[in-house]
Amino acid sequence: MAIYSAIRRKTRKIMNGVNSANCCKSQWICRKILSVLGLISAFSLFGYVYMYNWPGLQVAELTPGIRRYIHEITERQESLQTTPSTKNVRILCLILTIGATLKSRASVVNATWARRCDRHFYVLNTKRRSPDIINTPFEETRYNIVHKVKFALNFIYENEIEAFDWLLKADDDTYVIMENLRFLLKRRDSKKPAYLGFHFNKFVLSGFMSGGAGYVISNSALRQLVEFGFNQEKCPVVPNEEDPENGEDVEIGRCLNISGVPALSSLDEAGRERFHPYPVQRHLLGSIPEFVFEWAKNPHKVGVECCSKYSISFHYMDPSTILLVDHLLYRTSVLGLSLHDDSTRQ
Repeated sequence: MAIYSAIRRKTRKIMNGVNSANCCKSQWICRKILSVLGLISAFSLFGYVYMYNWPGLQVAELTPGIRRYIHEITERQESLQTTPSTKNVRILCLILTIGATLKSRASVVNATWARRCDRHFYVLNTKRRSPDIINTPFEETRYNIVHKVKFALNFIYENEIEAFDWLLKADDDTYVIMENLRFLLKRRDSKKPAYLGFHFNKFVLSGFMSGGAGYVISNSALRQLVEFGFNQEKCPVVPNEEDPENGEDVEIGRCLNISGVPALSSLDEAGRERFHPYPVQRHLLGSIPEFVFEWAKNPHKVGVECCSKYSISFHYMDPSTILLVDHLLYRTSVLGLSLHDDSTRQ
């Protein structure tokens, strides 16, 4: 994840400006300003840490109401009608989680959109054994996320390479509308290397896709990534001053670029984004961090035009919001409402 790096760079830029300014005539005042900025940075980092529920921090349990709702929809075992034109697009989903959230956030994902993947695996370090878990040997820290993902991608290459056309990597606080993802991919050839998501034009020559919003790579792209990038050690993870945490999305994007996998656009016909790095309400109301506008490859919009009619994903979605959105999408209809159907266009 590259967000922590953005916080660090922004704070460093502000502090350098304070150090170089002539407005501070008193060293005591300067020290106070720097202390305040340091506290702001610390609280920003704490917020980042809390969002990712590092081991050792308390993780909220699901409320009885959420547990009851999950039980109800799981017991129903509903079979959703897939659009015939997209049913042959096979998608394998890799969902990043940790032991502390396996029974909370991951269980909500498991009851909703993960069931709509053709295959899905949860990626974490755990003693638990299950057919849908890829157990990695890495301690659950921010700096090991990239190693967890590389391990999982190698596992899929070695064990599941014939089982999918496209691979989606997402987090346990991502919400994905799988039907819209299949619609995006239905006219693309999975036998050609391709890489799609919310495109940041930063760190990597061709840019990289937001890890939290989820990114998609073709079967051919995974083959090239593993056979050339990983196996031939063309893209080792090394210390990087610009991205000190070696963000998973940045490193995988860099290795895909080195491996000759092109980063393709996922904008809709109106130029709107389909993958979104923040919750739907923040994109609608405009409360998006400044760095998103600075880093985004495409001009970033907020408000009514923020999001494609066929949006695919939203990140930082808490369990109750995931269940709410899922219920409105799949269990609610508006009588008499007929939107213009442009599903025949890409």
